[in-house]
Amino acid sequence: MTQSATIDIKKNRDYSIDYARGLFIVLMALDHASYFVGKYHINEFWTGIASPITGIQLFIRVLTHICAPGFFFLAGLSVVLFAESRKARGWNNNQISLHFLKRGLLLLVLQVVIEDVAWFLGALSDQSEFLAGVPGGGSDILMHFGVLSALGFAMIICGLIYRLDYRINILLAFLCLVATNLFVSFLGEPDRLVNPLLRLLFLPGHTNSIQVFYPIAPWLACSLFGVAAARLYLRDRKRFGLVMAISGVVLLILFIILRLTTSFGSYLPFDAEKGAMSFFLMSKYPPSPIFLLFTFGINNLIIAFFIFAIRKECSRFCVLTLFGSEPLFFYCLHLVLYLLLGIPFFHGASEWVIFLMWILGLGIMYPIVLLYKSRLKKLSLKSLLKKN
Repeated sequence: MTQSATIDIKKNRDYSIDYARGLFIVLMALDHASYFVGKYHINEFWTGIASPITGIQLFIRVLTHICAPGFFFLAGLSVVLFAESRKARGWNNNQISLHFLKRGLLLLVLQVVIEDVAWFLGALSDQSEFLAGVPGGGSDILMHFGVLSALGFAMIICGLIYRLDYRINILLAFLCLVATNLFVSFLGEPDRLVNPLLRLLFLPGHTNSIQVFYPIAPWLACSLFGVAAARLYLRDRKRFGLVMAISGVVLLILFIILRLTTSFGSYLPFDAEKGAMSFFLMSKYPPSPIFLLFTFGINNLIIAFFIFAIRKECSRFCVLTLFGSEPLFFYCLHLVLYLLLGIPFFHGASEWVIFLMWILGLGIMYPIVLLYKSRLKKLSLKSLLKKN
């Protein structure tokens, strides 16, 4: 890290990353509005699709597929940016790692007290039989591991190894993906009661009291790619944007070729007789290689666009910038809000109503997040609620 780069991090904020993160979580809110208001959710486990879907439902789902991989990638990138900004303020490596340990544990707590509660209450009127399609089985579920828990584990691990050479981080990411693919291949029978530890690490599903939607390894891989990419971002922002643009195009080309010509890495192979719906139905639980080619391809292009289009002095009060700068608060808030907005629609709602409730929810959250952000400025730099 050069001195000029350190000084730049200390004094300036690049809003392009907030824009990209903000776009991801705003689209994520649409997906979750469809669950809480529309009362449906597409089951995308590697074992197949459990419930029938319409074209517009698939469109919403495909549109929002980019959210989780993009958010995990930016989480890894942000670990490095945070570390460098705190080093410029005098923090040592142990303080930085301890911060990420505490923040990761906070996410695990929020998984239990907010996310799990919201999904459980939403499932009481879920019309899609989403939970019925979860692989595995056994006794009643007592503990669920979702996106916040996976982010928490990723944050803890990245906080410990972010100083490693970027090539090691890339290697570790690929090892995580290869291991996940092997477990899907050898332990992927829908009714198998997989060891709970293997569930948590690699293979989503239900084993007795444990249910996992976001296993650690494949989603940690997304964050490790972000950690590796951060080094290029810090050295040369424009070159980083160019690499993201080129890699985005290459990944999308690979996705199209592999999707049309082979079932390798698909888990849910494309069936030409079923048309476009089959083409875009990909395994998210766990994320298949094809799914990651598609989502990373689009995400890289989005990030590249914001890198070149957004200036550092851009207004911090833009909706995407505001939401993207406070993703954890937004995430917890939007779960509660859309759960409440969905109460009058116990038997579901049309897509038009879902879109209206989505926009309404964003409008309600804007002043709340803005107020939260203004209060957050008064906190100490060591507060777990501060991410920058």
